Amino acid sequence: WVGGLYYYYDDSDAKGDLITFPGFNYPLSESDLKTNAEAVYAEGNYDLTDRIRLIAGLRYSNENKDDISFTPGVPGAQHTWGALTPRASIRFKIDEFSDLYATYSRGFKSGTFYQASGQAPTPVAPESVDAYEVGYKLARGRFSFDTSAYYYSYSNIQVQIQENINHQLTTITQNAATATIYGLDAHLQGRLSEHWTIDAGAAYTHARYDQYPNAIVYIPDLQTIGGVTYKLGNVINPALNGNGKNMIRTPEFTGFLTATYTHPLPVGSVEVDGTASYNSGFFWDPGNTVKQNPYTIVNAAISWISPDDKWKLTLWGKNLADEKYYVYVNNTTTGNAGAIARPLSAGVSVDVKFK
Repeated sequence: WVGGLYYYYDDSDAKGDLITFPGFNYPLSESDLKTNAEAVYAEGNYDLTDRIRLIAGLRYSNENKDDISFTPGVPGAQHTWGALTPRASIRFKIDEFSDLYATYSRGFKSGTFYQASGQAPTPVAPESVDAYEVGYKLARGRFSFDTSAYYYSYSNIQVQIQENINHQLTTITQNAATATIYGLDAHLQGRLSEHWTIDAGAAYTHARYDQYPNAIVYIPDLQTIGGVTYKLGNVINPALNGNGKNMIRTPEFTGFLTATYTHPLPVGSVEVDGTASYNSGFFWDPGNTVKQNPYTIVNAAISWISPDDKWKLTLWGKNLADEKYYVYVNNTTTGNAGAIARPLSAGVSVDVKFK
């Protein structure tokens, strides 16, 4: 068994400047967020037989956040959140190389605040999840394999989205009421020969907001002038919500394959590896109006490694297929904007080990 105590303290400042131009006036703002978190936990293992092991644990967490505002006329906020989170697992040893397991655990993500310029802090409720998982693990000889099926039930899931508040783009955090995730994943690693190794994985994820009644959902702001329809931006449609919609930034299918070839040289050795990773696409917004299309990223590298394994010289290439995909997208009243990920790129790197 193992037990312990945990303490965390954080003190962070946020400061804003006065910006004034015709029609707009952003006030000077300053706040100080203090966090005190404590927890006590314990977990124990018990072998029912030489093949069956029980694992049980419990943790109590308590967190206090104090948001002190120094902006005239804007009050601060203070709140305390706590949670009791258990974990239980049973493991069956099939043989010396493999086992089966089933696990239940409850997770807790503390509450927080979000604050728009010139406004009082708004509390965001803690997020919690009940997680169920069953799986199989194998490690034998030159190969290892593991797979699992899981089911997650979320409450008060915290969602970050962006909104224009007082003509200022602001990231806010909302509570979606409930969400459900379930899926399958698998991972294989192996040495095919003296020179070749592989690493591969795949996952299927079904993720939906069960209830998200206060989701900020934008629709195009279309106006027809002289028979021509123009999109002037987006407007919030209060009649729409996120109920039953796909969870943001969550692809349904993902997978990757890495192959590595190594070979000794008269001086040192050479290593060549390539990786292809697939993403089936996802939605950037809770209204499921802005979608990231599927994409596949291919990376490769060739390295020379010194005889003492201290030096490594690498020529690498990333996104060799020059896929166009986004690292983030903003969906706001002014329209949709995003940043495209790095295109095809190449370079040289040198790694040195000092020990």
